[in-house]
Amino acid sequence: MGLEEVRDIAIVVLAIFNIVWLVALLVLAVAFYRKVFPVLASLHATVSNVQATTAFVAETTVHPIIRVLSFVAGLRAAAGAFRGKR
Repeated sequence: MGLEEVRDIAIVVLAIFNIVWLVALLVLAVAFYRKVFPVLASLHATVSNVQATTAFVAETTVHPIIRVLSFVAGLRAAAGAFRGKR
């Protein structure tokens, strides 16, 4: 058996090994995708729910409080202007 035959056999063995490795990685990728995709969908739904809750809380509590405090700050500034204070 010459060096050329050993080289050819090594190339064929490495090619088969690479094909088996690629198929194994593909199987793992599909299995990972099937496990992760429902989790990502659930995470997306949770994030949407949190965004809706945040918007609701901002509209019902935070914005009215800011408006009242802004009005009070304006009244204080106006009272200070009438008293001659800056």
